[in-house]
Amino acid sequence: LPSLAGFDEVVIHDTGSSDRTIEVAGGLGAAIFSTEPIVPFHFAEARNRALDRCTGDWVVSVDADEAMEPGSVQAIRDACARAEATGANGIRIWFVFDPGKSEYLRFVVWKRGAWRWKNRVHNELDPVDPPVIVDAPNARLVHFEPADKRRPWRAEQTFELLKISASEDGGHVRALRHLAQEHILRKQPEPAVRLLKRYIASTHEPDIERFHALLSM
Repeated sequence: LPSLAGFDEVVIHDTGSSDRTIEVAGGLGAAIFSTEPIVPFHFAEARNRALDRCTGDWVVSVDADEAMEPGSVQAIRDACARAEATGANGIRIWFVFDPGKSEYLRFVVWKRGAWRWKNRVHNELDPVDPPVIVDAPNARLVHFEPADKRRPWRAEQTFELLKISASEDGGHVRALRHLAQEHILRKQPEPAVRLLKRYIASTHEPDIERFHALLSM
């Protein structure tokens, strides 16, 4: 939260934390909103609840295990001003997933009202207006916990939510691919093959994505 100093507001929507999240975040100046837990969890719904609490013209999405590098807040503010002048409604900044190993441009800043979150898990932003995305190359968001140190329960939560998403939402075809990959990690080839076949037959993603999915086998 201290890395976000300089933004007009910091909004946290709590969906049932059992630790000191609300106390700590409130003490650091964040605006805290709480609702009952979402069962089974739905990441897009939770994120959209937070989005609906925001009041600024532009929104930046930051997870609890991420932090802005120094100077990035001002770089984002400058990029928003440029985007307003050119009619853009989305901004990509550098996302450092594993410092020293992996970083790429990621879409995490957008004009409020122009985008909404979708998908129960592996959620992504869906345009309400025609998307016009520009880059802010001087802004960097760092993921500070290496992926291989994630807590085991999170992997199981993702696995269970993918099962629900693949069965309830025909529009989230990519859930089939993610679920197949989870089965591969668990050395369960038969369900993985069935899911990948459904993904290949149903997806409208480019051929390169289909090839990549097959190579993951």
